[in-house]
Amino acid sequence: MKTIIPVAVVGMLLYPAPPVISGMKVTSADESGVTVEYHPEILSLDASSDGPIRLQIRDGDILRVPDMPELPSYMATVAIPPGSNPRVTVQERVAGKIIQGSLPLFKAENPGLFHRAEYFQRAQEETVGPLQIRSLAGLRVARIPIYPAMILNNPASIELADRITIRVDFGDYLPPTAGRRLPVKLNRIQKRIVINHKQARLWGRQRTSSFIDNHWPEGEYLYRFEIGKEAVYRLTFEQLREKGVEIPDDGLPSSHIKLFGNGGGDLPLDPGEAAPIGLKECAIHIEDGGDDLFGPGDWLLFYGRGPGGYVQDPLQDWRYSMNHYSTKNYYWLNIFRSTPAHSALRMERLGEDIQPDTVVNNGISRYYVEPERFIYNYGSFSASGLEWYGYTFDGISRLSYPFNLSSPDTTLPANIRLRIVKSLHNPYIEVRLNGELIDGFLPGSAGYPSGNLITNIQSLLNRNVNSLTMEQTTDNAEALFDWFEVSY
Repeated sequence: MKTIIPVAVVGMLLYPAPPVISGMKVTSADESGVTVEYHPEILSLDASSDGPIRLQIRDGDILRVPDMPELPSYMATVAIPPGSNPRVTVQERVAGKIIQGSLPLFKAENPGLFHRAEYFQRAQEETVGPLQIRSLAGLRVARIPIYPAMILNNPASIELADRITIRVDFGDYLPPTAGRRLPVKLNRIQKRIVINHKQARLWGRQRTSSFIDNHWPEGEYLYRFEIGKEAVYRLTFEQLREKGVEIPDDGLPSSHIKLFGNGGGDLPLDPGEAAPIGLKECAIHIEDGGDDLFGPGDWLLFYGRGPGGYVQDPLQDWRYSMNHYSTKNYYWLNIFRSTPAHSALRMERLGEDIQPDTVVNNGISRYYVEPERFIYNYGSFSASGLEWYGYTFDGISRLSYPFNLSSPDTTLPANIRLRIVKSLHNPYIEVRLNGELIDGFLPGSAGYPSGNLITNIQSLLNRNVNSLTMEQTTDNAEALFDWFEVSY
C-alpha cells in the first residue's frame, strides 16, 4: 500500500484533466425507484472516408435489423424489489460528439426479415427500449436496452450522447418493514452487473418472514370446494346442505359465514419473488331477506378466480396466464358456531335505481390456446427462471391448430396475437388463417412477452371451424411456440 499511494498522486499531477466517465452510476435511490446516468464511451471507431462508420461502445452491443443501420446499444441492469411493477423513463439526453458518415446496413440471408424493421424505428425514437424482467442468481432485475447513438441527416452523421439519465420507478409494491430489512451478501457477478447493487442488498434472497402475511380461517367448520374457471358463483342454502355443509335446519346468522381463497395461479417461478402463505378472506354477498339469518331460500354470491386468468405483463399488456400444475382452483367456506372475532368481508350493495352510463349489446370474445408441454430455460444467468412452450420449430416446419368460434361478427374488427420466440439463428415465421397468408415476421427474444399482433382478420373468420397455421420457412434455425389468442 505504501508504494501505491505516491504513484497515484504523481499520476494526478502529470494528468490534471478529469478522466472520461464511462458506464453507469446511481445518482439517487429510494423506496420508490432509482435514477441512473449512462455515459457512453467509444471502444472502437472506424470512420474512413470511403466506407461506413463502424462504431462500438464499451460493454455495448449492436442492434441488427435486416436492411437497417447497425445501431450501437447498451444493456443496463437495475435491481428491482420483489412484487414491483417497474417503469422506465428518460429524464435527460445530453448531445455529444458528432461523427460524419453513416452506419453500415445489416444484410440478412432471408429477405423476409424486413418485416421487423419497425423495431429499429421504435429504438430510434425512444432512446431506451422495452425493459425485460429477469432474475440474476435470485435477485430480481430489470434489463433496459439503451441506444446512445442518434442518426442525423443533411449531412449524414452520427451523434453519440454525452450523457443519458433514466429513472426506474418501481410502481406499487409492499416495501419490507424495518424489522425485516436484513442485508444479504451479493456475489461478485451481481455486484459487477447490477448498477444499484447496494440498494439491492435489501431485496436479495427473500426469507419466509418477508412474504405476504399469513391468513388462515379461524372457524370450527371448514369446507373446500373447487372451481374450473373465472366467474361469479351463486350458492344456495339448499345446495350447501345437500353437499354436506353443517348448517342448522332453521339457518344461522349471516355474519357467521366467511369465504377464503388463495387467488389462483402458479406460485412465482423465481424463488426471490414474494409468495402468499395461507389464505386470504374474500368478500361475498349474502341475500338473506334482510333478517340477517342465512336459511331456507337464501343464497350467497362470490367472485371466483379460475386456476389461471388474465394478468398484466411487464409491458402493461393483458395476456392469459396459465396454471401449469392444476386445472382447478380451490375456495374454503368457513362456518362459525359462535360470533367470529373479526367481522366478515362483504361486497358493497348497490342501489336498485342505479342506471348504467352505457348499454352494451355486443362485446369482445377471446379464444386462447397455450399448450404447455415442456420447460425451456431462456435466461442468460443462473437461476434466471423458466418458461413453458408447446412446440419447437426446427428448420423448415409447420404447426396447425383448428378452433371453433361462437358466431363471430365479421363486420367488427378482429385480431390475432401469437407469441413465438427465437432460440437459434434467425427463424422466419409465416402465419395463415384458413389458408390465407396474414403475416410474416422474425420472432423476438424471450424478453418480449406480449407476442406479435395481427390486426383486421375479421373477413377471413369462419362462423364455425377455423384453422391457424404457423410455418417456419428458414432452414438451420429454431423457434419456440408459446401461445395464440383470437379476439373477435
